[in-house]
Amino acid sequence: MKNIRPFSVCAMAFFFSFSVLAQTTITTNKDCAIHNATPNTNLNGIFLIVENQNQGDPAGASLIYFNLSTIPQNVTIESANLYLYCFEKNGSPVLRIGRLETKSWTETDVTWNNMPYMEQPPEVTYHSVGPKTTFTAYSVTEFVRGWYSHTYVNNGFQLFTETDQTNATFYAREGGTSYAPYLVVDYITGVEPLTSETPLAHALYQNYPNPFNPTTTISYQLPTQSHVTLKIFNVLGREIATLVNAEQAAGYKSVTWNATNIPSGMYFYRLSVVLTAQRDLVPTDGRNGQAGTYTETKKLLLIK
Repeated sequence: MKNIRPFSVCAMAFFFSFSVLAQTTITTNKDCAIHNATPNTNLNGIFLIVENQNQGDPAGASLIYFNLSTIPQNVTIESANLYLYCFEKNGSPVLRIGRLETKSWTETDVTWNNMPYMEQPPEVTYHSVGPKTTFTAYSVTEFVRGWYSHTYVNNGFQLFTETDQTNATFYAREGGTSYAPYLVVDYITGVEPLTSETPLAHALYQNYPNPFNPTTTISYQLPTQSHVTLKIFNVLGREIATLVNAEQAAGYKSVTWNATNIPSGMYFYRLSVVLTAQRDLVPTDGRNGQAGTYTETKKLLLIK
């Protein structure tokens, strides 16, 4: 009797068919505050001052650099958030975050007069600085995507404020406590198969991402050459789309559904497989297409 290895089947299917969402947290390699009245980088642990320029106070800015080498090669950046700790806050300061121009800098040598400035694009503006005495996430996805793809040179972020705004102070550290800014990057990586063996069983996997907007990928596996249908249905059982209706060889498969013109809601995807050698012998069920040697249905959620 042939030795069947069900655990191996699961492992092979997972590593071949799926993209994996992973996350890395990156601490600063260098960060400093710069004050035009006091051109130094220490400022007693403060790394950014948002000044009230309406009252004639001098401005403050910060430079922050992250080494992105901990992000693996050949991945897709899903999202990136810069976390800042707001120690003091008065009113609703407006925070601007931009990428630095191509100009080298060090924490010990940079001053108000020689610091690099923001490049355009991109720049993001947050009209309300996060709650006092807590870390707040600020989305910087486009910056990190540009640096990762080498579209931009990664000289770091500059944090500044619009003029005529109220006060806020961000801290990097106080006493023995670190409040240093940090970067959290979510990325998607495709994993190659561990083996070229043919799957030993049928399987339909959960779509990824789920929930999704507007595209998602559905993966499945076939142990033999078969006629395959993969369809999308709404909660009333009405067919919305046919993603696959074809003869397919054995192996690991995936298909992407683009639901751009479909309203938000819960949907179902159904995989029906008929062994090619048996196709003429298998009846249809009259409702949901062909009932064959393998049928499975799963839910997916579209949120717009």
